[in-house]
Amino acid sequence: MKTLLFYTSFRQTWEIAASAYFLSSSPILSKADILFHCNNGQIDRKRILKSLARFPNPSLQSIFTNKNAGYAYGHFEALVDYYCLASKYDLVIHLHPDVFIVNEEKLITQLSQFYAEQRVFMVSNYRNYPTDNKHAYRTDFFAFRPTSDLQDQFNSYLDYLKNGISFPELFLGDIIGSGLSNSLLDRSRYMGEPIRRIDSLGLWHEHSRKRYLKYRLLKNLIKLGLPGAKHALQRGFY
Repeated sequence: MKTLLFYTSFRQTWEIAASAYFLSSSPILSKADILFHCNNGQIDRKRILKSLARFPNPSLQSIFTNKNAGYAYGHFEALVDYYCLASKYDLVIHLHPDVFIVNEEKLITQLSQFYAEQRVFMVSNYRNYPTDNKHAYRTDFFAFRPTSDLQDQFNSYLDYLKNGISFPELFLGDIIGSGLSNSLLDRSRYMGEPIRRIDSLGLWHEHSRKRYLKYRLLKNLIKLGLPGAKHALQRGFY
């Protein structure tokens, strides 16, 4: 299946190079096309482009714009504005640059099953939503098949924005609740811990550069055969 990784970003810098580092070890997703969208007109573009050059993926397109619907809905705005590009693919994976694909194996298995079943969305639950009778899904990482009418449904974020509903996880839940088929990603062991850990799907939503650098250091020490490095990696990140 023809796959697009659609990154939406505002202020991430080092995270982009980190994403490239992890994708370099992903045999399948390193071959997917990438669309990188940044809605921060003040960001250092040279620095971002230098980091983007580290991606192993053969096709990468970058978009920089001042158009920004805000923290809650800027990523949906990007999906709407460039849906014409996304619609050329069989599968679109939306993610933020600080969501690292550490190990693609389980993810690829679930994505393949999801695509074979011809479902529209693949999402993960938002754990801390306070109301049981509403569905809310994480928006830092989700996948979808770009159907012909999905652009209009994404565009309904404008109604939520106008009504002051700053809850994109609920917005995504309402879209899927309108009757779109979906599969649930298992991302347990995720953000409830005091320290963010690599989740059970092999994704790591991390905001600390120091922890990322420590991860890389431990991986290098494991290659050198340092006793205890593997245990330290597992204890601190899994």
